[in-house]
Amino acid sequence: MARAFRSGGPDGPVVSGYAVIFQRPDGGYGVSSVNLGEPLVQPVDVAVDAPAELGFVAALGGPSTVPPQLIIFNRAGLPTVRGRVRLPGNPHGVAVLPGTGIAYVATDAGLCLVDGRSETLELTIPLDRGPTSIAVDPATGVTYVGDRFEGSVTRIDTAAILG
Repeated sequence: MARAFRSGGPDGPVVSGYAVIFQRPDGGYGVSSVNLGEPLVQPVDVAVDAPAELGFVAALGGPSTVPPQLIIFNRAGLPTVRGRVRLPGNPHGVAVLPGTGIAYVATDAGLCLVDGRSETLELTIPLDRGPTSIAVDPATGVTYVGDRFEGSVTRIDTAAILG
């Protein structure tokens, strides 16, 4: 879960972070929270690639100082921010193909594929004007992107594109 909140009214501090809910050995649950750094990061969606031990937070960024980005974190142990990859447009959703370390991000610029291990933007596929939701079929690697303006879903064979 990622969150951003303002404390102390309109001029109060802004906190951006993510919380990890985990099961303790005794069967109970605990919550660990990690600061995402910049106060204007504006997280909007989270995805976890458990086999790759990576997590991803898609963030809108701020008015001029903080760019749209994908924040990559280590999933093992106490989760920590590992790196950031600047995105070419505002993100609206993020998904993963488990075990690949690749994040699939629906942005205003299209579908962005980010390699979480090397922390690089590998590819941007232009789409219709309103990519907003995303899912990746774990069996086939086919990606589905919903468009908020067209009311449509685009199917992309990203497995074939990645080779």
